[in-house]
Parts: sequence; structure tokens; C-alpha cells
Amino acid sequence: PDAGVVFMHSNIADTADNVMFEFRSSPLGSFGHGHADQNSFNIIAFNEMLTLDSGYYIAYGDTHHYGWTVTTAAHNAVLIDGKGQPSRNMDAYGRLTAFFTGSAFHYTVGSAASAYRNTPVNTFLRHVLWIEPYAYVIFDQIDADEPVTTQWLLHSLEQMDIEQERRWAHIQRGPARLSAYLAFPTTGELTQTDQFAVPIPETVLRGSTGDYPNQWHMTAHSPASQKEHRWLTALFVGKNSTNAPAVRRAGGENWYGLAWQNAGFDVTLGFSSATEATTMEMDGLSATAKVAALRSQSELVWSLFSVDCVELVLAGERVLQTNKPVTLEMSRQPDAVVLRYQADTDVQTHIAYPSAPQAVIINEQEVGIQWHEDSKQLSLTLPAGEHVVTIQGAM
Repeated sequence: PDAGVVFMHSNIADTADNVMFEFRSSPLGSFGHGHADQNSFNIIAFNEMLTLDSGYYIAYGDTHHYGWTVTTAAHNAVLIDGKGQPSRNMDAYGRLTAFFTGSAFHYTVGSAASAYRNTPVNTFLRHVLWIEPYAYVIFDQIDADEPVTTQWLLHSLEQMDIEQERRWAHIQRGPARLSAYLAFPTTGELTQTDQFAVPIPETVLRGSTGDYPNQWHMTAHSPASQKEHRWLTALFVGKNSTNAPAVRRAGGENWYGLAWQNAGFDVTLGFSSATEATTMEMDGLSATAKVAALRSQSELVWSLFSVDCVELVLAGERVLQTNKPVTLEMSRQPDAVVLRYQADTDVQTHIAYPSAPQAVIINEQEVGIQWHEDSKQLSLTLPAGEHVVTIQGAM
């Protein structure tokens, strides 16, 4: 968190089989060698660069580098009224406000309103949720003191296949493919160009202009100028595949969600658009939380993830309830349940369990079992901090 950079790898030991998602929201700002790229991301998959920081460094002080490459517009980021973050400015900073890593879900949040100091923006939170194996969901919360437009940016070495009405953008490079579904807002123009706003100089100091080929730049435009903007985008990475999953929008008062089937899993998820936990009614999952997601293979094998959770209801049964908000991943296997969590204080937790478990282990230390036969619930005190709880015995 001190550097403000997150790297998520699917298989770091084998780059030919690895997907890397890189995210930056740095307190170091855009000074020196830094770029004006708070709350931006990049994806490299199977040794292929699917999205990138666009532009070139040709020589010190060249007009293209300072006019394009280091600017927000050159990155997979967001513009406000067409404006980015100031370059070469230590005060144009971001920061990571959350990070969680589990077995099926990995999550981080960047806060970058301070970087947009030349705009009326007062809040810009970018949530990133990686759902293994290769789905990445980005939820942007942008609030401003006065109405603004927003522009959601994506850059690639290859021309993108854009489906305007269906709101998909596809990138193919070698065996790697990225399919981006811009679910919310549901309207707004998607445009693409292979021209740099600040072109390569006609005379370059290194090589020739042919050494600096054009790159591709997509802009998703918000449909209106308003004080609140919510972007929900799902990014699906595949290898030697041209198929994108069928994704369904979901949502309700103060929340946005998605559901799909892909890679052998059913997934449903929701993000609260408010500052507090919201009750979200999704396909088979009800959650009172800021973020909630379910990845299931069967009734016996599933994983739940939630941020600031106080209640989770799965298929009509309340599986978890807490007396204080907690961030957690709950994974069910045929013979055990594993709970990974983060909590600022001790949390009283009740978990639906049809029979008494064989053992409860917190951080490899067995603890006493408080199972209630009348309510079929297991009661636990989760100690403050970041811990792993293993409940042995079928749920």
C-alpha cells in the first residue's frame, strides 16, 4: 500500500499460462518519472499485452511524451469533462484503501479524487474484484460538486472489435483475448481511434517514425452530465477462445450487479453505490453489504465474498450473520468450510450449520465449539485482524 500498486497473478511461475492484472493508486503522485495515472490498470495475459499505458518515450522532453504518454488520457483510466490529472505533480495522488486476497476472490480499492484537483470531483473510488480464474470486475464511484461528464478509457496495441448496442469491446492478441462488457451506464457512445492526440514528432531523435506505430484508444462516454457517475464493467480474459459469456445486468435501489456462467462457474455479484452497506437481492443470493459475490459449482461447492458484510442469505437460507461489518470470503467444500476475513474489532458471528462440526480451527489453533442444536447454528467470536477459520465437517 505504501507504493500504491497491486499486482494480481493467476500463475506467476509460468508466464505462458499467467494473467497479470496491475492496478495503481499511488500516494507518490505524478512527480518525476511518475505518470498521471491514479486508479488505472493494465492486463498482460499469456505473454501478450492486452491493455497498456499507451504512447512512447522517444527522448527526454519530446512533445509526444510530455503531451500524451505521461497524461491520464494515455492510460486505462477515467477523464472528467475530458480532463485528466495534472502531470508532474506530487499532490495529484491516489491511495489504496482496501486489499483482500482469498482462494477464489481478490479485491482492492483505489481512491483518487485528490488527483483530479482541476475538476469538481470529490469522490472517485475504483473497486477491482478478481474472480478466479479470469474475470475482473471494475466498479467506479464518481461524485462531483457540480454536473460533469465522464470518459472511461481503454488502450490496446490491436484494433478493438466494438459492439456498440451490446456494449462489448473485444481485444485479440495472439492466443490472448479480452472481452470487456460495459454494463453500466447502459447507454453512451463508444468511440475508437488509432491516432494520438499529441502525435509522434515528424523528426525523432531515436530511430525513425516507423519505429513508433499507432496504437488503439477506446473512449466510453457517459450519456449525460450529472453529479453522480457509476460505471460497472466486467473484463473476461481467455486463451485460444473467442467466446464471451452471456452476462445479465442486475440491480436495485443503490446497487448495481451482474450475473453470468463461465469456466464452469455460476457467478452473481453486486456493488452498493452508497457509502454504507445495502441490501442486495441477487440471483440466489441476498446480502447486506457494500460488495457481495457468489461463485458456485454446485450446491456443495461454492464461495462467497463480501465487503462490510452483516448478513448473507443463500438460496433462501441465512448462512451468515454478524454483529459488526466484516470483509470475508466463505468457501464451502463437501467436508469443510473455510472462512478468511478481515475485521477491525472482534465480531460475533452466526453460521448456519445443520450438524455439529468436528472441529473449529482459527489460524491452526483449535477452539471450542458453540453449536446450537435448536437453531442449527454455529456461533463464533472472530478475533480482530486478518485470520483464517476452518470448520471441519460437512455443512
